[in-house]
Amino acid sequence: MAQSYNPSLVTQNLTFCADAAPALRLPSSIKDVADKITSLNSKAYTTYTSGGVTYYVWSYTSAGSTTFKTGDYPIYVDTLVIGGGAGGGGGRNTGFGAGGGGAGAMIATTSQVCQAGTTFDITVGSGGAGGTDGGGGAGTNGSNGGDSSFGSNSASTGQFAITDTITANGGGYGGYQANNGGANGNASGGGAASSGTRTG
Repeated sequence: MAQSYNPSLVTQNLTFCADAAPALRLPSSIKDVADKITSLNSKAYTTYTSGGVTYYVWSYTSAGSTTFKTGDYPIYVDTLVIGGGAGGGGGRNTGFGAGGGGAGAMIATTSQVCQAGTTFDITVGSGGAGGTDGGGGAGTNGSNGGDSSFGSNSASTGQFAITDTITANGGGYGGYQANNGGANGNASGGGAASSGTRTG
């Protein structure tokens, strides 16, 4: 069965930069920064600790598009973007097998510095539909998985900017009735269907 896979954001060692000023209000803790980000995005985080560092994680698991705002301070982020899995091909009851759908691409980045006040576009690719079963006749190919992406929609430049969009293509469709599966960008291609004669 085709599945949707999802991008996640992992913040690491949240930080800020500012000139000294009497009116400057600094966050009381890293958790306060994470709570502010949660409030801006109406999105709860989870945490884990590795090597003595606490990581704050925002995961996006539903297919579709949304945005992510960084809040008042620059932050370090790790990203994991995974395209949707493809659908497998349809079978035929006279002996032709069906090829499985390919896995969506997975792209990970670490320690990206995001400028304060930046808005990012997030797209979660859906899983591809499976092909129809042909019964005694020909079935159909499956469908490619949807692309997932993460990128800034703000006009940010300089040291505290992510300017490229990260796109993980959805998996390639699975083939039917002795057909090859499809390729799709940087994702895994779908499997080829087998051919043969049914016995028994």
